[in-house]
Order: sequence, then C-alpha cells, then structure tokens
Amino acid sequence: MEENGFARSLREFMKISDYSKIREFCETGHAASVADFVSVLAPAEIWQLLQYASPKRRAEIFSHLREDIQLLILEELKRGEVARLLSDMAPDDRADLFRSCLLYTSDAADEEDSVDLGGRRI
Repeated sequence: MEENGFARSLREFMKISDYSKIREFCETGHAASVADFVSVLAPAEIWQLLQYASPKRRAEIFSHLREDIQLLILEELKRGEVARLLSDMAPDDRADLFRSCLLYTSDAADEEDSVDLGGRRI
C-alpha cells in the first residue's frame, strides 16, 4: 500500500515529538478512517501512535485495523498490554479478534509452526 500524506505527517510528528498533533489525529478522526490512514505504517509504528490515544479510543482504532495488522501488533505486545487492550475493546470486536487468533494459530499448527501472541508461544 502506498504511503499517504497523513502517514508522512504522522512520522514527522513522531520525529519532532509533536505528541499533541498525534493525539489530536487519533482522537478526532473517525476510528475507521484513522485505522485506514495508519495502515501503511509498520505495526510497531502504529502501536506507538496509538499510545497517544485514550485507552478506549486506542481499542476502537485497533479494532478497525486489518486482521493481519492486528495479529502482527499482538505478536509484539507484552501479555499485560494485550490484556489491557482486550479489556478496552467492545465485546463484539474482542470476539472477532479471538476468532482471528484461533484461525491464525490453527493455520500455524497445520504448518507445524508456532506463533507468539502476547509474549506466549502457541
């Protein structure tokens, strides 16, 4: 996916530590639009940006990310971060994420591979 102007601006805001602009972007845009704009960034960059949103807003934006991006982010989080994110998610979004994780780990088992979700090898 091609980087958009928002992604370039967000990277610049991070570079110069303009966290008020990052917070404003995360808090004022529609969650689905924010997720779409940041989806061109690396998963670690997305998670870093989401730290400037309120916990509920972070979970809302996270739930609008593509499934593959969600799983990549989860692989890098510590167990406590995963637990906090899950507790802030809407029940339906949490159920969708669990379903994705089960399918992901099932596919890995089919390939005789293991995956790391939230600091735990599965």
